[in-house]
Amino acid sequence: MDWGSDATYPQQGWLLKLDWHGCLVPGCHLTDATTEGQAPEVKLAIYPNPTTDYLNFYVASPLPPPKEGALFRIIGSDGRLVKEFEAANLDATFIVPVWDLADGVYWLQYVHGKQVVHSEKFVKQ
Repeated sequence: MDWGSDATYPQQGWLLKLDWHGCLVPGCHLTDATTEGQAPEVKLAIYPNPTTDYLNFYVASPLPPPKEGALFRIIGSDGRLVKEFEAANLDATFIVPVWDLADGVYWLQYVHGKQVVHSEKFVKQ
């Protein structure tokens, strides 16, 4: 609640639509079973794609969380770094504002230990 002196808007908050599993990104509750001998994969679940205002994503990673925090990058189609941010905990759905990006194709990268371990394409329109 906002108890400021401006009585025009006495309450402020977020309203998020979740599926019946409590996921903002569809399928975030699913875990993949891997067969013996195959290395488990890192996956980025992005929603919505294409997006206009916010990019929501969830990370499914068998890697231990990095001590210094997880690093995420948004790269433009020209290879230029557009945004970079860190997260202390991977067990969450991330919501990133993208309304300030120009329309086009971008890649969301997950960097673990100075190495890009997964990249997922999304469209901003």
